[in-house]
Amino acid sequence: MTRVLTFAGAIPSKKNRLRISGGRLFRNIGIAAQIDALTLCLSAQWRWPALSRPYLLFAFGVIKDNADTDNQITTVLDCLQSAGVLVNDNTKHLRNYSVQVLDHDGPEPTLSIEVRGGAEMVRNGKGKWVKV
Repeated sequence: MTRVLTFAGAIPSKKNRLRISGGRLFRNIGIAAQIDALTLCLSAQWRWPALSRPYLLFAFGVIKDNADTDNQITTVLDCLQSAGVLVNDNTKHLRNYSVQVLDHDGPEPTLSIEVRGGAEMVRNGKGKWVKV
């Protein structure tokens, strides 16, 4: 089974969602909104049980060469978990992933995620993940 999820728009680095100003810590509302939009978009495209141990191929279409893809992957993995695509984004539940960074001429960056394999999982009455 292979499924493809897509997203068009900026993908922020999760590390940028907090900022310090005047010695106080603030939540960056713009970054939080971008993360929420990504989660919502992925959730709307996913109509199957959460997966454990899939293989993921990330293809980032970047407009400029300074994309922070290593931190963007952290954001995307968190969003995939929040959207119900992944059981968890830790190494126990994620088999492997690959990243491609592609030049992109469009008006905004793009992301394509190919999801291959993995065991479909649901929570039982005790809240534990079990195979479907």
